[in-house]
Amino acid sequence: MTEKFKEIGVVEGFYGRVWTQSERETFIESMIPFGLNTFLHAPKHEPALGSRLLEPLEAGEKKRLKALAVFCARRKIACWVGLHMEAPFNPARPEHLEQAAAKVAQLAELGVGGFAVLFDDLPPAGHATGQDGEGGKDSQDAKRGDPFGGSLAAAHAHTFNTLREAKRKGRRKLEWLLCPSRYTLDPALERVHGRLEPDYLKRLHAEIPKEVPWLWTGPQVCSPTITPVDRHAYLGAAGALEDGRPLVLWDNYPVNDAAMTTWLHLDPLGGRAPNLHGSVRGYLFNPLLQPVLGAVPGATCLIYAGDPAGYRPTAAWEQALEALVPAPLRKGFAEFAALTRAPNPTGGLPPVWPRGSFPLAGRLLRGWQAMSEEEPVEPYVVIDFRRVVERLEMNLPSAMLEEARPWLNRLKQALTLFEAILDGAPAETLGPLRAQYVARDAPGPPAEVLGPWFP
Repeated sequence: MTEKFKEIGVVEGFYGRVWTQSERETFIESMIPFGLNTFLHAPKHEPALGSRLLEPLEAGEKKRLKALAVFCARRKIACWVGLHMEAPFNPARPEHLEQAAAKVAQLAELGVGGFAVLFDDLPPAGHATGQDGEGGKDSQDAKRGDPFGGSLAAAHAHTFNTLREAKRKGRRKLEWLLCPSRYTLDPALERVHGRLEPDYLKRLHAEIPKEVPWLWTGPQVCSPTITPVDRHAYLGAAGALEDGRPLVLWDNYPVNDAAMTTWLHLDPLGGRAPNLHGSVRGYLFNPLLQPVLGAVPGATCLIYAGDPAGYRPTAAWEQALEALVPAPLRKGFAEFAALTRAPNPTGGLPPVWPRGSFPLAGRLLRGWQAMSEEEPVEPYVVIDFRRVVERLEMNLPSAMLEEARPWLNRLKQALTLFEAILDGAPAETLGPLRAQYVARDAPGPPAEVLGPWFP
């Protein structure tokens, strides 16, 4: 029997536009053949699970979340929900804990089978006891004093334990997970969100039941590699090596949210140890914001989780392409992946199929460098470029084409500039085109770059 993770699934945990129910269901269906058994619904911008956590579910929210729970149950997929403990929630206010527990009860009655209590990406100062959601003093809390002795870990432990132990109707067992504020040892966390108390993880571990799994992203927020050594270091920092603490990997690949929205991570997963399942309980990947394009790299994540020791990135990508992209369209998808490639955060694998895509990207890079230095651009570069863009528009499946359109617009803008240079356009024509290109004045991603050869 193949050794694998207990939970093999998806955490819809990205920043940005929340998927529609149709997009979510289509994505889940596409992942089932690859072993999906768990779905954690935790969009960062889902009001009912974050900014409106303390309010009862509205009718439309009830209908949608119940539909998700039923959809998953019919396919024997565990349906969990993430609770973002953000403002206005304050752990020092008993009424806030009661309201959050009431929300859990509502969700459980709808059929949700598990909850992840999420303290990730919260500003410690604004989420500590005795302060309101805006970081100012709350008069009611000031009168009560600080019930947690200034410890964020104590406040988080109290919140989690209160919600987990709250009485609810029925006796159905619920799964419970916790995402600490220090969900990785990456120093970037404190640089972005603020300094945590030095013994945060140790105190949290001491006050949370040992059987409760923690969500962990590996050695970095977006980890290029993840090994059992990284798990050992994390649990060591929590003082949890002797008595243990189960971890569920929240793998931030292929997600492209936050500062990565102009990148497309379409390559296969890489950099994950073949023996990670021996020391980490579960595996959940955070998907690409584009659910149709993202199905291909997402499938490789599940292929890894289902057989870590036997995982081969190239074979997994070919398997995903064969299952998800019609045969005549696979070359177009692979060329698109090559032309929009970002530095792959899970290992920087070269294109694996078709193998001719990588030389094309390399020729375009050299063409761009020549253009930047006002040197001649070779005609074959522009000819190849034009053919690829035309093939993409003609051959990508309609749903993929819709998601890919911003990147195609940017590629076409670069092509226009290349063609103008090749045709010997005068300076008065090239100047505005070059300025427009550098200013990214085209429909598409709002900032930064689209691939390693775009400036």
